[in-house]
Amino acid sequence: MIGYLKPDGPKYNSSRQLDYTTGCALLVKKEVFDKISGFDPRYKNYMEDYDFSFRAREAGFTIGYVPQANVMHKVSRSLGEGSEQRWEYLGRNTVLFYRHPARFSGFTLWIVLAWVLLREVFNGNARYL
Repeated sequence: MIGYLKPDGPKYNSSRQLDYTTGCALLVKKEVFDKISGFDPRYKNYMEDYDFSFRAREAGFTIGYVPQANVMHKVSRSLGEGSEQRWEYLGRNTVLFYRHPARFSGFTLWIVLAWVLLREVFNGNARYL
């Protein structure tokens, strides 16, 4: 995410293309939604936006960042920051996302899983792993 947890500044003042966007800040044309059949129902909370972005790019669409747009998002309000269910969904959906053959090599999957495990251990969430 552009500028996540960083102070605002001039480097965020220009429009640019992105690989993905978070669902909480997604504004999408109906044409895109229709062509890629919307959100994949297998994802319930977490990673649905990565999957949506990936499929949109695969279909030839671009994803852009527009600095004039302002979004207020209350993070983790659906399930709670430390809820066990949040970590179950996040883990399950991360594996589901990277199981798609075009999204990873076997090596990439192990790197991503190792990163997620280390991140959660250092964030005090080892009990959910």
